[in-house]
Amino acid sequence: MGLQAQISISDLEEESPPELDLHSFLGNDLAEKSEAKPPADEEDIASLRAMLDSSVDENRKLKQLVHKVSLQNKKLDEQVFDLFTISQANKVFVAHHDDLELAEILLSVIVERINVQKSCLLLLDEDYQVYRVKLAKGFDRDDLKSVRYKKREGLFWRMVLNGEPFSVLDIEGNVRFPQIFKENNLEMLQSCYWVPLKTKENVVGIITIDARDLRDPELSFLSLLASQAAVAFESAQLYKKLEQATLRLEKQMHNLSILYDVGKALNFIDDLTKLLALILDRGIDIAESQRGSLMLYDEKTDELVVRVVRGIDKETEDKIISGEIQCTRIKNGEGVAGRVFSTAEPIIINKTKEDPRFMELKTSRVDNILCVPLKVYDECIGVINITNKKNNELFTKDDLGIVTALANQAAVAINNARLYELAVTDSLTKVLIRRHFMQRLDDELRRSKRYHHTLSLVMVDLDNYKEINDTYGHQAGDRVLMEIAKIFKKSVRTTDLVGRYGGDEFCFALPETPVDGALIFCERLRQKIENTQLSFESFLIKRTISCGIATYPTHTEDMHELFKLADMALFKAKRDGRNKTVIFDEGVSFDMSGFQSEITEPMQD
Repeated sequence: MGLQAQISISDLEEESPPELDLHSFLGNDLAEKSEAKPPADEEDIASLRAMLDSSVDENRKLKQLVHKVSLQNKKLDEQVFDLFTISQANKVFVAHHDDLELAEILLSVIVERINVQKSCLLLLDEDYQVYRVKLAKGFDRDDLKSVRYKKREGLFWRMVLNGEPFSVLDIEGNVRFPQIFKENNLEMLQSCYWVPLKTKENVVGIITIDARDLRDPELSFLSLLASQAAVAFESAQLYKKLEQATLRLEKQMHNLSILYDVGKALNFIDDLTKLLALILDRGIDIAESQRGSLMLYDEKTDELVVRVVRGIDKETEDKIISGEIQCTRIKNGEGVAGRVFSTAEPIIINKTKEDPRFMELKTSRVDNILCVPLKVYDECIGVINITNKKNNELFTKDDLGIVTALANQAAVAINNARLYELAVTDSLTKVLIRRHFMQRLDDELRRSKRYHHTLSLVMVDLDNYKEINDTYGHQAGDRVLMEIAKIFKKSVRTTDLVGRYGGDEFCFALPETPVDGALIFCERLRQKIENTQLSFESFLIKRTISCGIATYPTHTEDMHELFKLADMALFKAKRDGRNKTVIFDEGVSFDMSGFQSEITEPMQD
């Protein structure tokens, strides 16, 4: 200590490095102590130097620790932000069930977080097991129409199946799997990394990005985001399938309801034309289509004949149904309808212009067609043509199934209606036979009595009909009756009845029609016949008619008496010169000499 006391501060300063600042290294207190208590010998100086070196080393370590903590904090902050981003993205994923919306959200997050220029999402098409482009950023989507990836067992698929992001380029920037990329046009994606969207059992999609050098945090972020997105897309697909299944179920219930209603209606419709129209309307409705036609087989000509058509203007439809317009007849085995009829097997053609089986006509305007046979006891009686699916959609197997069910149900009803029609209509004139007319008239009179309505009965006779047979032959007479009957059927309302009473006499029942209404009807009909020329071979034949009217309850309330009075009025019309209409009138004297009514009770054919 004595030696220490003898060493001066100046001596210490001379042996210390000139740049040493005691105040900065030791602090003021230590420096003051050093100044107040200077070292006495070299040992103390060495100790002091060691102390200073240790302090410098600790300061350096402290700085390094601070830098390391700063880096860790930055990394931790990045991880926290990434987790927050994924959490927010997941909330959005859960709220959406549309593939395109999910794709837009997913790629937008990646573009913002990784700062890539080009990215693309390919989703799995489960029907074909092919990944197709759903959405692309930085591309014109039309340029990627040919891009797809069909999974194939091998190293590349195993890398995808692993579920982790991986580089598709080698260290020199070349594609690692050039053959696969070329086969699927994947070079167009200009991708550097692929990020699979893998659920527990399936890869639902693949993200491709053009970023070449990705850090571990970015790869980790992509991996976590992809796992969340995979679940979201799988949920969206399940939701879509559930939605489609619900729609199919609702459609099936609707179609079954239609079939049930049709089944009930078929039991009560005895008019064949009305029945055919109902069947076609329901077929078009079930298949959600715009147009259609129903064709029945004509054994005499071995052709299919259009009986009912829908999807054109109402006036033309009515003319086709009435026979005024003759549609093109289809030979057995010709075109789609003829083929379906001959094979008794249905056909769907969704692109008629590309299918040689479709025989295009100038007026057809058919884009797609569903043609189904009408079969009764394995015998084909016609076909139903449903054309032009709505909203530019295509016909499906579901459409075929439900329309076939309708056709099978309808065919039996059509066959029954045809048999019924044969039983109640006159084979030559196609109007009601006398017996059935009387039965229908009795029903109408009961209805008129119940609701206090009038009903007029008209008896019509073709003037000098015998002359036609004598002059031109019986075939000409039959032809005249057929043409006259067509005019009669076109002239009545749907509620009116027309029948063949016998020979050249016809009868009309006009419900809710008083005497003056019946007179107007008869005069229009008489003038129409008078102005009509009927052709037979090279002959032109003109004829007139005479009409007699009796009205319920004005003249009588008894059906047989009503016939007798109308017949009496007809007799007077013929007796007074023919080609006129006479209303029965009790107050007017009828010269009935020579009159013998054919009305008897009960009425017989």
